[in-house]
Amino acid sequence: MKKWALLALCLVCALVFAVPRGLAEEKNAAAIVQGMTRREKVAQLLFMDFRNWMPDPEEAAAKRALNPKYDGEPVVQLNAEIEEMIAAYSFGGVILFGENLGETAASAKLTRALQRAAIRGGGLPLLIGADQEGGGVTRLGQGTCLPGNMAIGATGSAAYAREAGSITGRELVALGIDVNFSPVADVNSNPENPVIGLRSFGSKPDRVAEFAAAMAEGIESAGALAAGKHFPGHGDTSVDSHLGLPRVDKDIAALRKTELIPFQALIDAGIPMIMCAHIQFPALDASTITSKTGEEIVVPATFSRAILTGILRDEMGFDGLIVTDAMDMGAIADNVESADGVVLALAAGADMICMPARVRALEDAKKIEAIFAAVDRAIDEGVLTEERLDESAARVVGMKLNLGLADRSFDESGDAAAAEHALSVVGCTSHRATERAIAEAAITKTRDELGALPFAPASGETVLVLTPYANEVASARYGFERLKKERAVRSDVALEAYGYKGKMALDDELTSALERADYIVLLTEMSGAASLAPDHWATALPTAVWASVKDMDKAARFVRAGIGAPYDAVNYVDCPAELMAFGNVGMSDQDAASGVITGKYGPNIPALLGAIFGAFEPTGEMPAD
Repeated sequence: MKKWALLALCLVCALVFAVPRGLAEEKNAAAIVQGMTRREKVAQLLFMDFRNWMPDPEEAAAKRALNPKYDGEPVVQLNAEIEEMIAAYSFGGVILFGENLGETAASAKLTRALQRAAIRGGGLPLLIGADQEGGGVTRLGQGTCLPGNMAIGATGSAAYAREAGSITGRELVALGIDVNFSPVADVNSNPENPVIGLRSFGSKPDRVAEFAAAMAEGIESAGALAAGKHFPGHGDTSVDSHLGLPRVDKDIAALRKTELIPFQALIDAGIPMIMCAHIQFPALDASTITSKTGEEIVVPATFSRAILTGILRDEMGFDGLIVTDAMDMGAIADNVESADGVVLALAAGADMICMPARVRALEDAKKIEAIFAAVDRAIDEGVLTEERLDESAARVVGMKLNLGLADRSFDESGDAAAAEHALSVVGCTSHRATERAIAEAAITKTRDELGALPFAPASGETVLVLTPYANEVASARYGFERLKKERAVRSDVALEAYGYKGKMALDDELTSALERADYIVLLTEMSGAASLAPDHWATALPTAVWASVKDMDKAARFVRAGIGAPYDAVNYVDCPAELMAFGNVGMSDQDAASGVITGKYGPNIPALLGAIFGAFEPTGEMPAD
C-alpha cells in the first residue's frame, strides 16, 4: 500500500491544477485514505518525537544509575534504529525540540533524513513541526531569538507580531520544518499562571486576538502551517499541565468573553491547525473517566467531545486539523495509559495525537503496537468508528497536499545545498535587526518620579547590575559592552554584575558592591505565585536590596526592572524608577565575551540596558493588567 500511496500522492498533486485547489485536495486526500489499511490510517494520526534515543542497554543502565532522569542521547542526526522505526510505521508527523535543533546545517540535514525514512518504503512524507514561539520557548539552537509574545504585545504593534511570525516561518521552512505550534492564543488573565505568562500576548482578549491572528498570518506567509494553542484557553490556570491536571471553573458565557475571543479570530482568519489543552472545564463537560489510580476524574478538554466537537467545530466553525498537546505531559500521563489516551482523544474529535507515547528505543515499538490494538478494540466496541479515522486521516493527508510535500526532493545529494540555504536564512543579519528592534520597542517605562532616567555615568564611575540568574549576568555584560561599542556609554565606565539566585539576604560581597556603585540596576523576575512570596529568594533578596538602597540614599540613581511577568511590580510600588522588559532568557558566557551570538539568547535584557542608558526612548505599553 505504501508505494501506492506515494504514487497516488504524486498523481493527485499533478491534477490539482485542473480543479479548484481546495476542492481537489479534499477529494484527493479522501481517495488516498480509502486506499489505506486501518493501521496506516492510525499511524498518520501520530505526531511522534525522537528528541532523545537510548544507547545500548548496558550503557543506558549505567547512565541512569548516575542520573535517574536520564532520557537518552540527543538526536541531532538520524540513526539506523529511528530510521527503521519511521520507515516501518509511516507516522503522520515528527515534532522536533531543542535537543534535535542545535546547529543549523545539521538540523537541515536531519529533517531531510527523516523525510527519506518516511518515504523509503513508499509511505507519505511527514509533517515536521516545532514549538518556535519565541522568548522562553525557542527550539532553534542558532536561529533568530525573538523576544517573546508578551514583549511583542508591549510594542502595541500587530505589524511586529506579523513580522515575527514571518521570520519564524522563513527560518523553519529553510530547515525543512513545515508546522509551527504557534501562536499562543491564551489570554493570561491569572497573574499566578505558572506556565503561560510571558508566552501570552497579554491579558486583553481583543489585543491577544489581533496579535495572534497577525502572527499566524506571518507564519503562513512563509509557507508554514500555524497552530493556535491551547484551546479553549490556558491563561486562567494556576497549575502547569506539564506537571498536573489544571481545572478552570468558567462556564461557556465567561469563556466567550475572554478565552474564546482569540481562537474565534484565528478561525475566522482561516488558521489550519488548533492545539487543544489538557485542562478540565467541568461547566462545559462534567463527564468523567477512571484514572490509573481508580479515581473518577472530570475529562480534560483533550478527551471532551462536547468541547472539541461541540464547541470548537460545531459552534465556532473550525474545520481544520485539531492536534492535542503532548500526551506525555503529567496532566495526561499521570492519569491514563498512553494507548487509552489516544482512543479518548480521537473519540472526542482530535485529528492528530502529539507525542502519544514516549519512544526512546526500539523496544518502545510495543507502545505503538498497543495504540493500534487499542484503536481496534475501540472500533470493535463502538467507541470509535472507521469513519472517524477516515475523517482525521483525510485532514492530515490534505495538509500534506496543501504543503506540496510530494513535489519536494529529499534525495541525499541535495543535503549540502539545503544546509547552505538554511545557513543563509536562519539567524541572518536582517532577522537579527528585527529581533533587536522588537525587543527595544517592547521596553516599557512605568515611572521615573525623580527624573533619574536615562542614566549617564561619568568617566570612572561604576554601574552595578543585579540579576536573578547567572546566564542573565552574561546578558547584562553583553548588552553593556554593546552600548560601549555604540558609544552610548563611556568606555571607562565599570560594570559589576551579580547573580542572586537562592540568596535570602544581603551578604558582605553584595553590600560592598552596593556601596561602591554609582548607579544600580535591579532586575527582578516572577515566574509563578511562589516567586511573589516574601520568603522566596526571588522576592526576599531584591526587596532587601531596595531597602538598602534607600538607607544609602541612592534612590535617585536606582532603577527596578521587571524581566519576567510584570505582576511582581506590587512588591516595588515605592521604587521611583521602573521599567519592564517582558523577557528573561539569558545567554552563554562565551557569546557574551565574544560579542558574537552563536546560540540561543534573549534580546530583552540588552534592550533594557539600552533604554536605561539612553540609547533610545522606551515607548512600550503595559500588555497585562
